[in-house]
Amino acid sequence: MKRQVKFVFYCIVAVFFIPFMITLILSGVGLEKDKIGLALISRLTGNDGKNAVMVSYSIGSENMDMEEYVAGMLAPAYDYCDNIEFLKTMAVLCRTYMTYCNENNKKNESVFYSDLQLKERWGDEWESKKAAITVAVEQTKGVVITCDGSVIYPYSHMLTSGYTRNIREGCKYLCEVEQTQDSTQEEYVSVVDFTDKEVAALLNNGLDGLYFDEKYAANQLQIIEKTTGGYIMLIQVGNMVIDGDTFAQILGLASSSFTYKEITDGIRFTVKGQGNGYGLSIAGARQKAVAGESYQEILNYYFENIICIK
Repeated sequence: MKRQVKFVFYCIVAVFFIPFMITLILSGVGLEKDKIGLALISRLTGNDGKNAVMVSYSIGSENMDMEEYVAGMLAPAYDYCDNIEFLKTMAVLCRTYMTYCNENNKKNESVFYSDLQLKERWGDEWESKKAAITVAVEQTKGVVITCDGSVIYPYSHMLTSGYTRNIREGCKYLCEVEQTQDSTQEEYVSVVDFTDKEVAALLNNGLDGLYFDEKYAANQLQIIEKTTGGYIMLIQVGNMVIDGDTFAQILGLASSSFTYKEITDGIRFTVKGQGNGYGLSIAGARQKAVAGESYQEILNYYFENIICIK
């Protein structure tokens, strides 16, 4: 497949939603690295459901303090930015995510780094970097984001297309806010080319009941609705109308904020931003923290009607 992509992903590993390999000692038994199993489940335990985390693996399990677990989740964030207010922002997001999963019986898929992994990742600097992460966790100890008395799902994404997105119904804490600073990032715009046959194959395989011809792909698409920031809400695809996020996922586009045009024997997509555009922009949060804003100011910019509580 011919693709011309004008961006490289940041070195930060996504804080949420990817599987992970963890290298640590399970159930008090030392294991060789090639025998350590995948972490399968992480859930909150303890009398108040907040004090400890039970991490289950394919071989054994381990209990650890909640704040220790949050510190292990923050390693990729440190690689992206070592500003203390940024790290505190991400610590609150991590803790909120853990608590939300526990209270709503959702699978927790967070990434955790043990001390052994941090040594491999950072070498001789691992202790000083771990100490900085620990400070951010301790200074926000127990803090989670709530709305109307309930812990929120802490939506985040890498780069905003220009404005963040809200959900029209049922979510009081997501809002549209301007985030033009993200456009200064090298990774902000990506360009992806497909042949007509390539895009037809992807769409026909990805959507049951779709009829999409292998010729003149651009003529079979029509944008119906989009947000202030350019995220496609609805798009006509052949004989179907689908949401823009689904369309972007099927084609592997970095976000649903895109335009398209016909090219020789194919179609070109120009995409802005990275991620779905909901909630906190990680790149924007970094910029705000470096500019001197506190983690409370950052969170209240990207989420409305929220209270940060312990």
